[in-house]
Amino acid sequence: MKTLLLPKTFMVFIVLLFSSGVSAQDFVGYAYDIESKKLVYTEHHQYLSKTSHKVIYKEVDGRIFAEKDIDYQQGFTSPSIEQINSRNGEHIKIVKKDNKLRVEYKENAKQTVDLEELNVTPSLVVDAGFDHFINQQWNTLIQGNELVVDYLVPSSLAAYQLSIQQYDCDNEQQYCFTISASNFFISMFASQLRLSYEKSTRKLISFQGRSNICDENGDYQDVLITYDYSMSKEASL
Repeated sequence: MKTLLLPKTFMVFIVLLFSSGVSAQDFVGYAYDIESKKLVYTEHHQYLSKTSHKVIYKEVDGRIFAEKDIDYQQGFTSPSIEQINSRNGEHIKIVKKDNKLRVEYKENAKQTVDLEELNVTPSLVVDAGFDHFINQQWNTLIQGNELVVDYLVPSSLAAYQLSIQQYDCDNEQQYCFTISASNFFISMFASQLRLSYEKSTRKLISFQGRSNICDENGDYQDVLITYDYSMSKEASL
């Protein structure tokens, strides 16, 4: 696990995708720019099986610009994933086999693929596996305890320590959590993430922080994503 990196490479790929504490359900996420409050894209989630989850990213006008496939057969906190972004050609591929994690990252269509193989540790969390981790540690977190994980950042081909802790919500029907970089140097360049979950269902209600999908220039926006579980037909691909 690394504890130091350049700000250019620190992109937090933690837009959480679903709640493992409830039965599988298709749903839609609406991503709004933090400053302008304008809708910038939508996420359409579909469960193909218990261990297979697909996400389609769409522009405001409905055009598909990215797809992500998540495979939990080798584990729910550190799944295999593949994400292709046609906005700039960014390609992320993570394959987990036994106790190894093969990470491939291509920054854009003009770049070559960077590759690294990492050891899988009990504290390692990959992509949407973060949400499974929160659900697995639900009782510990809602009691106010702080937990630390090693979160994989594909663009850096490495994992970095992140801390998760509950904070008081404005909504009494929700639990809220903050996710921040444990290392002080990293924290200077990474925006704090805020998550809200419905208490009764453990469903993710909102996410605020750095997006996991870049724009045409390779930049990552700070967004507020709200999740709607009542629109399963719109979520279907």
